[in-house]
Amino acid sequence: MILTNKIILIVTFFLLFTFIVKAQGKGIGISYSKIVVDKEFNIDKVYYKFSGKKIPRKVFASLTRKNPNLYLEKEYNEQGRVIKYLYDKDNQGVRLVKPKAIAKGNFPSFKFTTVEKNKIVSKNLLGKIIILRFELFVNDFRFKENEIKELDRKINISKNKENIEAVIIFECSEKEIINGFSIPDSNFKLVGNGMNFIQKLGISRFPYTLIIDQQGNLIDKFAFSEDIELDKYFR
Repeated sequence: MILTNKIILIVTFFLLFTFIVKAQGKGIGISYSKIVVDKEFNIDKVYYKFSGKKIPRKVFASLTRKNPNLYLEKEYNEQGRVIKYLYDKDNQGVRLVKPKAIAKGNFPSFKFTTVEKNKIVSKNLLGKIIILRFELFVNDFRFKENEIKELDRKINISKNKENIEAVIIFECSEKEIINGFSIPDSNFKLVGNGMNFIQKLGISRFPYTLIIDQQGNLIDKFAFSEDIELDKYFR
């Protein structure tokens, strides 16, 4: 029981993120802080970061007794699920870890399931421009619906419309999205429960939009969707 409690404390602390308000005239981001207990945490997924060896349960128990705020880096799969927790003994002094934003270049492969239970697989989208939009809750999304409608308009008038894939990844549940998303005939496919993938990419501002090119490279990042000019990516 003692070990279980410590594990919950560790993972809860590890998943604390603070998101910063961005107010620059054109739009306002959201300051967001949330503590999440990783209910899928499994000691058998904990490895030494550099050797790649699994940490025995007794050793892990000893580590948590010495340091209840043990920091574990996460390794994700294409679905955004945590497949490994990595322990680095030389990186244990950080008390609040801000996710490192993904850099431009080769984008990690992904597999999403939409609220309509359709699959979105990155390798099947090569040759298309991908718009990945990140949102938190549908409750506050109504204040930004015009941004999505404007992006829909840009997609609809683009001569390259058939080669554009548009996706919104929400932190909230699929049920909330189904009940709260109210833009008819939108080009955007909707994905719920996206917190792990959001953490994987180091997204720290909402809304936020990434543009991925036909070769699967991240080429642009936008805090403000009105700055997006779609057809320039096909030149």
